[in-house]
Amino acid sequence: MVTYKSIWDTLSALNVSEHTEKKGNLTYLSWAWAWGTLMSHYPQAEYSVRAEKFFPDGSCEVGVDIDILECKRSMWLPVMDGKNNAIQSPSATDINKAKMRCLAKCIAMFGLGHYIYAGEDLPEPVSTPKDAAAAKNGHATNEQRERIVALLDSKALDEKLRPGIISRVGAPTYPAAKADECIAYLEELPDATLALSLEEQADGLPF
Repeated sequence: MVTYKSIWDTLSALNVSEHTEKKGNLTYLSWAWAWGTLMSHYPQAEYSVRAEKFFPDGSCEVGVDIDILECKRSMWLPVMDGKNNAIQSPSATDINKAKMRCLAKCIAMFGLGHYIYAGEDLPEPVSTPKDAAAAKNGHATNEQRERIVALLDSKALDEKLRPGIISRVGAPTYPAAKADECIAYLEELPDATLALSLEEQADGLPF
């Protein structure tokens, strides 16, 4: 019997890292690969696209629903430009691209590549004089530290490692270059980190 849990367990175990694309501060999963993978596991899955929703400022929102043997999920997404800002009076091409991105994100709600969206819903960091001073001195900014914490959560590192990492990253003089190295490392780390032993998780950590 197919259940929400069985679908999640199946799809969340798959590594999607080789099928993503970085744009700005966000990571996107190829909708074609995501749908193909979903079909290989659940060929009965169906999706439907909702009517576009337009707002007074001219921006537009799209929505997608997916049904896998009566297990249903929904997702919505604004039509955005390359900087992830809502487009006013979007073209048909803009809307079509948004629908396919929304499809990939809706599939993620079933587990496939869900971790690449970690931190997307965090508020935009506000630049402060302290951040400006940190950047000038080569120290990590709050934005870098928040990104590292979000990635730690998404990779589910062993709790025994977390306090030490947070302590080092939180130090006022923690280097910005080291923070960038940590972010790059964590973004490449497989999602199934919990399957690794504590020693394997700690091996090579650049913190």
